[in-house]
Amino acid sequence: MELELTEAGTSDLDFLLLDGRVDLAFLLSVENIHPDLEYITLCRDQLLLVAGADTAIARSRATGDTINIQEARDEAFISLLPGHGVRSLQDRIFYDNRMSPRILMETSSPEVARRLAIVCGAVALFPETLMPPEASDSSPEGAWFRVGGSHYLRDFFLCYPKNTFLPQYMQDFITATRDYFRERYTRACP
Repeated sequence: MELELTEAGTSDLDFLLLDGRVDLAFLLSVENIHPDLEYITLCRDQLLLVAGADTAIARSRATGDTINIQEARDEAFISLLPGHGVRSLQDRIFYDNRMSPRILMETSSPEVARRLAIVCGAVALFPETLMPPEASDSSPEGAWFRVGGSHYLRDFFLCYPKNTFLPQYMQDFITATRDYFRERYTRACP
């Protein structure tokens, strides 16, 4: 067995799965999107706002607080490029809250967005499922906050094309992945 990792936005991963170029994919979405894909729900994902230590929100709130996104209205944002699930959700959040914040920079990597927000004194929306464990505590470099609103929770899926034969090693991977999420996340699904 050979393992090759591919990183792409949600819409690109759907295509790669359906085209047979990847066997399994991790997707974050508000709902199941493609009828030809099998979705295994791993957990509910909370959207976080990561903030550099010099931002007004990081100076005024405690790390881990639940915030209203309006509290970050005047912050500069590091954003993901279109095609990412977080970007689609970000655009929806901005629209719902009648916000047009300044976008300092766009990137294709959620991790780059998180790190840039911290070092550039900006903020970025970031999925909790991708937050490194060592970054979950308060640090001098920055802070993070839960974005309030249950309608902004998303499901984190492991997906593959329907009617795909799953060899034992893929079944074992799926089982190990489910077990990991049950242990790590309080909003894990059965």
